[in-house]
Amino acid sequence: MSLALAVGVHATCNPYCEDKTQGWEKKCDWGGCYSCTECSSPPPVCKPFCEDKTQAWDDKCTWTGCTGCTECIVPEPVCKPFCEDKTQGWTDKCTWGGCNGCTECSAPAPDWDAKCTWGGCNGCTECSSPPPVCKPFCEGKTQGWDAKCTWDGCNGCTECSSPAPVCKPFCEGKTQGWVDKCTWDGCIGCSECSV
Repeated sequence: MSLALAVGVHATCNPYCEDKTQGWEKKCDWGGCYSCTECSSPPPVCKPFCEDKTQAWDDKCTWTGCTGCTECIVPEPVCKPFCEDKTQGWTDKCTWGGCNGCTECSAPAPDWDAKCTWGGCNGCTECSSPPPVCKPFCEGKTQGWDAKCTWDGCNGCTECSSPAPVCKPFCEGKTQGWVDKCTWDGCIGCSECSV
């Protein structure tokens, strides 16, 4: 008796595999389906014509029949021990030849908006935005408030806060429904829009 039969593994494609609606990438992980022909991919080959042709290997490696040639096999990137030991940030280290295979280099780094939600980043300078302030110099400058409100020292001035929504008289007189009118600039502050 074979080892496969002794441990209860059968190299068959059970009938239910074809009937199930899940994709083959999922079904091929199932015990009774991994032997189905849809789950096996032929190993890459290197046919004799690949060596004989004069085109560059960059081109030949895209041809059917040449993907298994040694010139076409891309080595797995490595993560050398010094990558962990160095103090530079991973953004820099991931550009180094011996570090591009490290797990820290395999996925794009999350942006600070995402990182600032992590407990370990609460104290990071990138996560702490100062409260808006209105410094004395803001009033005396001649630039318009639309410009001054973008300045760090002026973004807390009352001229920079959004005006309260208003309900203009024309809103009541228009015949459109409130669902439409509540999207209009002059009607957003109407009581019918705050329901």
